[in-house]
Amino acid sequence: MFLIAAIIFLFILAAALAAAAAIAWHFLTYRIPGDLGVWLASLFLVATAVLIASAIASFMAVPWDNLAELFAHLTP
Repeated sequence: MFLIAAIIFLFILAAALAAAAAIAWHFLTYRIPGDLGVWLASLFLVATAVLIASAIASFMAVPWDNLAELFAHLTP
């Protein structure tokens, strides 16, 4: 169960980072005029926050009994 939750968490986090890198590259490559640039940057920040929050929520949605069980999966 921990492994599945960790995979989902890392997948969503990787998607957020890939989107951030793509948008940052686009902003550096193509200069976007003033107002549109501010609007897109705001949209990007909100979308990144939502993706990261959904990654954390999907990880925390797993019904862990307690923190000891969670950390038991992290140690050999």
